[in-house]
Amino acid sequence: MTRVPDGIRRHVLASANILLGASNFVVIALPDRYSVGQTINPAEVAGTHPARGAAWVLDGRCSHYLRDSQTRESLELLVVSRRGEGSVPKWFGSSDTRPLVVAQHDARLMVDEIRVGFPRRRPMARLRAAWSCERTKRALEIELLGPHDADLAPIAEAFALAECH
Repeated sequence: MTRVPDGIRRHVLASANILLGASNFVVIALPDRYSVGQTINPAEVAGTHPARGAAWVLDGRCSHYLRDSQTRESLELLVVSRRGEGSVPKWFGSSDTRPLVVAQHDARLMVDEIRVGFPRRRPMARLRAAWSCERTKRALEIELLGPHDADLAPIAEAFALAECH
């Protein structure tokens, strides 16, 4: 596990099940000012893979929120794990992405703006990161949504310290 610099904390995003036990989606790193909370949506887990003494979600999704203690803003966080190393999202090959290394894997990072809502569509800032993990035989995608003027750069930098196995 890589050393975490001052001002950064790691957060384990996991699912608990009475029959299957605990299963990790990913360990993300975030600036200290962010806390992670779980939404009312339960995590979905369709399969796990053991690695380094833990079960890692092969197929599933979970949603959380990040709360910024300085600005009091909340950001939506979605993690999707897909079975198979080649299951990266379509945007992965886009020229709008930038390279990133996550847990010794080649990853792609994309920051853009989307419009959400009905009938009044409002702009939101979006940060996405994706990579394939050969050890756990899955592809991971993390998506973060926030207000259109949210500064997602510190979070993007911390994503490089994520762990997937």
